[in-house]
Amino acid sequence: MKISGSYPFSVPPAQVWAAIYDPATLKACIPQCDVIERVRPDYWLGRAVVKIGPFKTSFEGEITLSEVTPPTSYSIAIIAKSWLGTAQGQAKVWLEAVDTGTHLHYEADVHIGIKLLDKAINLAQGMAKELADAFFGRLAEAISKNSSRDQVRSE
Repeated sequence: MKISGSYPFSVPPAQVWAAIYDPATLKACIPQCDVIERVRPDYWLGRAVVKIGPFKTSFEGEITLSEVTPPTSYSIAIIAKSWLGTAQGQAKVWLEAVDTGTHLHYEADVHIGIKLLDKAINLAQGMAKELADAFFGRLAEAISKNSSRDQVRSE
């Protein structure tokens, strides 16, 4: 399934870029994420607990970044596995400087191989979009808090 979106941030692209490369910020912003660690600049490991219907499962994941062009764009590939099945996806993420700050855009192709969802693709698509929206909402909040904190320190 394909999902895409655009999210506004009231800070310059460099600040958004710094946030999406900070493991602590990502861990705080990814819904139900309890581990994210950078093994190499282009390879990360993570774990998130996800509720799918009546089931709760822990997904272990690998994240690979490519075509990295700081602070404007990168491609990301994610493979996550649990006892319920697998989820994988590829996305292109790019930052656009605008008068009010930054717009982050993404286009993703997501494949969810969870047996329970084979007959409920709309649920899967809704879940993927819901997780993306939750992540970007939390990221905007974290960046805003860090930006406010930095302004207070510089005064």
